[in-house]
Amino acid sequence: MLGRVPVGELIPWWVVAAMIMFGVGAIAAPWIKDRKILFSVVSGGIVLFFIAGYSLGWNQSPPQVLLIPVIQDWIFDYPTTAGSRALMIGIALGIVATSFRIIVGIERSFLGE
Repeated sequence: MLGRVPVGELIPWWVVAAMIMFGVGAIAAPWIKDRKILFSVVSGGIVLFFIAGYSLGWNQSPPQVLLIPVIQDWIFDYPTTAGSRALMIGIALGIVATSFRIIVGIERSFLGE
């Protein structure tokens, strides 16, 4: 949703980097039982992102992976397309199954009986 509004373009790269590290922490949480270690992994990753970003000059030209509109375009191009294709396949299978039931005579509600 942030990529579709003008405010999404104003979000800096470091906020996106922090969100990525929080996601990594959420994925790693079931395997890292100690909260102190998990906290240090996530905070260390955020600090490493900040250090790398400021040393590589990402304030002027951040990598495309860390821009909200680019992430939004990728989400609309790939996962959303897969979901819509799955829905279309499901609808087509339902139509074929209902048509087969009508042709065979199992479903009579469409024929008025």
